[in-house]
Amino acid sequence: MTEFLRRLKQSVIKSLSMVIALVGVLIFTMFIAVVTIVLPMWLLSFVIDKYAALWIFALPLILMSGEIYKWFNWQFLEPFKK
Repeated sequence: MTEFLRRLKQSVIKSLSMVIALVGVLIFTMFIAVVTIVLPMWLLSFVIDKYAALWIFALPLILMSGEIYKWFNWQFLEPFKK
């Protein structure tokens, strides 16, 4: 019985340490995501005021519009050409 309790204690400690590590990684990931989205928006809000959020999401689309057009062409138009 004592062997069972010792192994159970080790298992519980290992599981709790894994959960704590996972929560730490998730918090760090959320912090990085917030910094990469909110910080540029906050900085742009001083320059272009209320349209900062629009530019954060629109600028990558504008810059990649050629690639997006090629992808749609390849995905939807090319298969039906004879």
